[in-house]
Amino acid sequence: MNDTRDSAGAGAENVPRILVVDDTAANAKLLTDLLMGHGYQAAQASSGADALAALAQAPYDVVLLDVVMPHMAITPPLAP
Repeated sequence: MNDTRDSAGAGAENVPRILVVDDTAANAKLLTDLLMGHGYQAAQASSGADALAALAQAPYDVVLLDVVMPHMAITPPLAP
C-alpha cells in the first residue's frame, strides 16, 4: 500500500514533507494523521519497495522508517 495522502494547502510549499514507512497499517495511519494534524505534509508507504518508489517520485524532507520490516534489511548504526 502506498498512501499519498498529503495535507497540501495554502503555503504548502514551505511545509516539510514527511514519508512514514511502516508495514503495520495502524501505526502508519496513526503517525500520518498525527503529522497532518500538526500541519505537515505526510504520506505513507507500507514496504521498503513502496518507500523507494515514493522517494523516486517526489522529494521528502524526513523519512520515518520502521526498522523491523520484512524484505528490507536495515543496517544498525555503528557502535562507538
